[in-house]
Amino acid sequence: MHCCFFQRNQNRSHRTHGGLFAFLLIGITLQFAGVPSAAASELKYARNFQIQEQDGYRLITVSQPYEGAGDVQYRYVLYPRGSERPLSVQADAYVEVPVRRAIVLSTTFLAALDILDAEDQLVGVGAHRYVNTPSVLERIADGHIIEVGSETMKNLELMVSAEPEVIFTNIVGSPDYDIHPGLDAMGIASVITAAYMERNLLARAEWIKFLAAFFGNESAAIAHFDAVEARYLTLREQVESIAERPSVLANVPWGNVWYIPSGTSFLANLIRDAGGEYLWSDLHTEGPAPMDFESVYARAIDAEVWINCGYLNTLDAMRAQDERYLDFRAVKAGRIFSETGRVGEGGGNDIWERGFAWPDEILADVVHMLHPDLLPEHELIYYRWVR
Repeated sequence: MHCCFFQRNQNRSHRTHGGLFAFLLIGITLQFAGVPSAAASELKYARNFQIQEQDGYRLITVSQPYEGAGDVQYRYVLYPRGSERPLSVQADAYVEVPVRRAIVLSTTFLAALDILDAEDQLVGVGAHRYVNTPSVLERIADGHIIEVGSETMKNLELMVSAEPEVIFTNIVGSPDYDIHPGLDAMGIASVITAAYMERNLLARAEWIKFLAAFFGNESAAIAHFDAVEARYLTLREQVESIAERPSVLANVPWGNVWYIPSGTSFLANLIRDAGGEYLWSDLHTEGPAPMDFESVYARAIDAEVWINCGYLNTLDAMRAQDERYLDFRAVKAGRIFSETGRVGEGGGNDIWERGFAWPDEILADVVHMLHPDLLPEHELIYYRWVR
């Protein structure tokens, strides 16, 4: 499931990369159990979680955890370590914070944990081979982080054996996949996350504040987010005045189906922010729309740029799968890009791990791909030319 819920080998951590960009540091005064309060910085982009300060505890609400969830919500009470649990409040889980032992089943959040200096609290991940965050890889090598497998019921006992205080997981609304009922029955607090459901990259990156509420170091979370937001918005402003916006096709088929992102999806919004014209901007579906090859071919044959080609990251691979790919204008012009620029030996793609916490880097890649003259010195980080 990592292809759906995101995750990725890098040689640079946020500390070494920080030489390229300086953090914007801000002061925080509100306190919660000796830790700066998330209420000091209201959420700007994230829509799928809320943090409410209460008397002696925090109430976190997670909404829209999967496509078609409707008004499904999950509520978590976070109370200071050593204090009395507020049992009068109805919640899906009660978590003593800061958390000391946690399992994170999606690699999406690993780079954020590194930023928070919370990797020492991590005792389990879904699959070692998908991890790319250096500090987490070090703890795996030292035997401090176990591999608990994919998010399926068969791994419950292994997860519990690591003695976590909390397990962070995604759900899809299916009893055949979702593990949280089983964990709750065994007395392990499961926390549902919905970052991957956010509709733009800044909203996804803002989930570092969600993690900071559990692990602490919220001043680092706010400073990091403010810094990447500032760089992201600066890049976006640079392209706003550009009149010529290249038409953009995204994704490749899986099997016989081409899943086209909605015009309200995070990918469509990324293309707009980078100064592109997404071909299906008029598509308003809750999730990707399944289409056949012929339908996409007819509409996108003259697309100027083609991004997110995934596993079809060479022209030979395209030709071998379907020679009709070579008919596309973007292919003939050599303006095709795969998001496999940073993939570890185990197949983990860093665009869904580090990139989740550094959206400005992803935007810089796409701006360079669409408008190479605007960032002539930029070197692609998460993307690669398809040749």
